Amino acid sequence: MDENYRVTLAHAVGSEEGTKNGKPGDQTGKEVRIAEWYISGEKDGKKWDYVIRSTKKIKRKKIAENAEAGARNSHLGYSQTDRYSAYDIVKACGYDLSKLDKDANTDCSQMATICASYAGYPIPRDTYTGNMKERYEAVGGFKFHSSKKYTADYKKLIPGDILLRVGHHAAMVINNVYWLKTTIKKSNSAGRKEDVKALQARLNELDKAKLEIDGIWGSLTEVAVKKFQNDNGLMIDGIVGQKTATALGFVFGS
Repeated sequence: MDENYRVTLAHAVGSEEGTKNGKPGDQTGKEVRIAEWYISGEKDGKKWDYVIRSTKKIKRKKIAENAEAGARNSHLGYSQTDRYSAYDIVKACGYDLSKLDKDANTDCSQMATICASYAGYPIPRDTYTGNMKERYEAVGGFKFHSSKKYTADYKKLIPGDILLRVGHHAAMVINNVYWLKTTIKKSNSAGRKEDVKALQARLNELDKAKLEIDGIWGSLTEVAVKKFQNDNGLMIDGIVGQKTATALGFVFGS
């Protein structure tokens, strides 16, 4: 992973014994956890099959927030035979995993179901990795990306994305930050192609800017920056300083 990026996932991985079934609750602190982005099945020459993305910004935010809450809640453990116990408990509190106050279990697809339900999507309880795509399509409100620029790379991912390897695993993106060390604007963009590429990519994903990711700060990039600033209540100056960088999901400064 590029040293300027930090992309993190939340997912349910395995029981306290590293098996498919385990006791309720996270016995090791690693059953449901946060990890750096990786390609599922990479050792087998495979990749993620789909990036499932909510079309609504507020819903993506809720998916990411709930996934992180679940990964940080020691009451949430992993088991396939007991995969519904966490779902059945948190259903009464709007699927909020931060409110899970007794030991229970989930698995990777059930955790995604809980988080999508928290965001307001009525995903059926018995959804699993083998039928996730079809179930999410039926509910509506999602886009499905299958090209390698999404499934085998991380730069186009945004928080709230659900990664799916059909029949094997699911995970949720909770963060994708880019470290921008200094302010970037048209006058100082020469020689900073990677920063400008990251900016263009993020504007495309967050604001549908449709920019060519070429690392060149042209008029279209400046217009896209100003539009993003306007849409997010920021000073419209075409300069990516601290406030604009933060709104883009970048980490700003040294």
